[in-house]
Amino acid sequence: MIILIYFPINQQNEVFVIDFTCGSSDKNLCEKAKNAFASAGQRIASVIQFNTPVKVNATFTALGPLVLGQALPARTIPLKDHDGIIRLYPQALVKQMQFPSHPEFNTYDITALFSSTADVYFKEDTTIQQNQADFEYIITHEFIHGLGFLSNWNEYFLPDFLSLTPSPVFLNDITDPSKPINYTGFTEAAFDRYMMLNQGTYNTTMTALAQNISNFAPIGTEYASLNVFENAFISSPESYIAGNLSLATITPYTMGFMTHDSSLVVLETKLNPFFSGSSIDHVDTYYANTSDFIMIYVSLPGIRLDDLDKKYGGVIGPYITKILETLGFV
Repeated sequence: MIILIYFPINQQNEVFVIDFTCGSSDKNLCEKAKNAFASAGQRIASVIQFNTPVKVNATFTALGPLVLGQALPARTIPLKDHDGIIRLYPQALVKQMQFPSHPEFNTYDITALFSSTADVYFKEDTTIQQNQADFEYIITHEFIHGLGFLSNWNEYFLPDFLSLTPSPVFLNDITDPSKPINYTGFTEAAFDRYMMLNQGTYNTTMTALAQNISNFAPIGTEYASLNVFENAFISSPESYIAGNLSLATITPYTMGFMTHDSSLVVLETKLNPFFSGSSIDHVDTYYANTSDFIMIYVSLPGIRLDDLDKKYGGVIGPYITKILETLGFV
């Protein structure tokens, strides 16, 4: 029988307040994982200023030997940006903005679930093997995703048709595809406001393309069913735009993130086919041998995070820092 062990990691003045639950009977393994979570939070807090603690619900339990796990925003909140467009912001970021009034927050800002059976390295271990990833590296990477390093652009309509769009949130609550659908438009994430499409001499913001796609039908249009909606979208000129964007996600160097100082950070568009959760949600592998390595789509095996820290003078490079600052972490 596996006993769940709960460890609150909430030392005084800690920025990342982590409620850690371990599903392993190995107390030593639980302790090593707990330490990695705490250290990952400290690494991020050493680079980015937070005026409000980030609360993490972290679970370390058996998920299978090939599954490492992930961290995501526990909740996103719709906010109207200065350009008048409503986007979904991660709760961790909204809390930093300290609005005088705000929706009631969830208990947690980030939800993290990681495998206790994966073969990974902990800093308490003697040496790292060539095929092992550093667990603290993985946690640091995933915490950054949980802070909002995520796009809402995805191929939501596979396998029916190839189409890259922002999130069709109007479909989230659909339980019966035969029932009517009220179209409310496609919704970007905070990250998407700064994404750029670069195709030779054609450069534009992904927001402009999102607006074009959303305009395929008036807001409030009702469709008799999911199938009727999909057929209407497929037959629209806007579907052609979305189809071309799908091709862009598998064409190197076509998408980037424009930071607050006008630096264009290249995003991952080399994977073919498009890989949801990896494509465009990470920086290009060009950055693997730079100080911005932490947010390429695959962790670097056989090397300790502490050694990368010494090599580059930190584990969160200037471009990753600029991206977080541009999102609103200052």
